[in-house]
Amino acid sequence: MKKVIFFITIVILLCVGTLISCFAAYSYPSAPGKTVPWDFSGDKSYTLNGECDIYYYRGSAGFLGIGSETSKARSCTKAIPYWYSTCIAAIRSSSGKFYASYSGIPDTSNTEIHSGWADANSTDPAQYVQYEYAFFQVSNDMAINTRRYFYASGEGLTKTE
Repeated sequence: MKKVIFFITIVILLCVGTLISCFAAYSYPSAPGKTVPWDFSGDKSYTLNGECDIYYYRGSAGFLGIGSETSKARSCTKAIPYWYSTCIAAIRSSSGKFYASYSGIPDTSNTEIHSGWADANSTDPAQYVQYEYAFFQVSNDMAINTRRYFYASGEGLTKTE
């Protein structure tokens, strides 16, 4: 009997440990706020409010243009049961050009729906990134219970609605 209880305890601990490690792998640290400058020298991954994952991928010029990669701002909301979501990712390059991408709105109803990906690319290194996301429920054709958030590098996260 002691062996059975010991075995069940070990299995439960392994299951809980796996669950915790999977959750930790999907949550990134909070993004820098107003007092902490954004560092564009490398790739970044953050979670805003526990609801939206944002990414910044630093591009490279390659060698004589061979193997060059674009800089990218990317975002995706996490699924919340019975809520729709949408997001925008934007990047301003060092040359001053501004690029933005919209994830679109899911058109099917299910218990868990997330926004899909918003990808904004720039051929030059970035000097500014911006992310927006919203969660809402739908009644007939109207969005209700809307929550909107705005994040900009150097400014931090603010709730806009």
